[in-house]
Amino acid sequence: MRKIVILTTLIISLTTISAQISDPFDYTEVFDHVFRNVSRTDATTGILYERVVPFAQLHKFNSNLSIIDTSSREHFMQAYKELYKASFQSVNSLPFDWETLQSFCERNSMVDIGILHYKYNTMDSAVVYQKLYFDSDSILWENTTITTSLYAEKTAFVASPFEEFVNMGTTAFRLRNLFRFDNTGNPIIGLWVDFDDGMGLQQIMDSLIAVTYISGGVKTLHFKALLNNGDTLMACAILNCLDPSNKGGGAPGSQSHHPYIETFDGNRAIEAKVLHPNPYGNGSFTHAKGTYVSITRMQIKNYANPY
Repeated sequence: MRKIVILTTLIISLTTISAQISDPFDYTEVFDHVFRNVSRTDATTGILYERVVPFAQLHKFNSNLSIIDTSSREHFMQAYKELYKASFQSVNSLPFDWETLQSFCERNSMVDIGILHYKYNTMDSAVVYQKLYFDSDSILWENTTITTSLYAEKTAFVASPFEEFVNMGTTAFRLRNLFRFDNTGNPIIGLWVDFDDGMGLQQIMDSLIAVTYISGGVKTLHFKALLNNGDTLMACAILNCLDPSNKGGGAPGSQSHHPYIETFDGNRAIEAKVLHPNPYGNGSFTHAKGTYVSITRMQIKNYANPY
């Protein structure tokens, strides 16, 4: 009997199973194997987003949406990685592998801004129901008598600084062609950024711009891009500004939400004194002190007296 399935449910299920065995296989390899009899001719961007697990949720980064999602250094790297791996044609691939991009973005005296203005294809779920089916041997096939294209084309616009943290004071930002990734044929000809420093939108195109933060906390950067055809795109990203004198007690969501920040060095190393309050008054909780590297990577270096 002909059985129609939703592709993402199928692949996620297979990946979950693979994670439970001693030799797990790659998600993209699983997808390519299951969909080996499905043509990609109409996926004209050469990038099929279903070939990766969409942690970056690029469908939310489109200026045509009423609510634009917010990026960050970590999110930008994830988005780049997903588009790079989702490419099934090397000619349409991004120029660097993910590890190389990471190495380019090591902390230095200036903060680079990355731009992803990229077209990609996704499978149209309505057409999937019409065209794809399993045969009696559980092999997935495409009904070629249905001429409706299986693929839709989407465009993502993601912008973010290549740093998670800056210190209070003045920081130089720059936008280099090296980190402007665009396959749309409709390039960005003007870019403005509101750095959340009280100065409003400032143009930043192939030049340095000095930004001064006089207070710590999470800064939300707003990007406005002018395209060659006259259209305008918007994007947002967050950046943490650290106040070295702040030892905690700030508002939730601010840098001081990580209590008792003691040090911050050029490698994004942070030492934090972690206090465990005792809401029950029975004296069962103890003080603890831990050191970790990069809040987003959660790599624990030393942790004493966990509760």
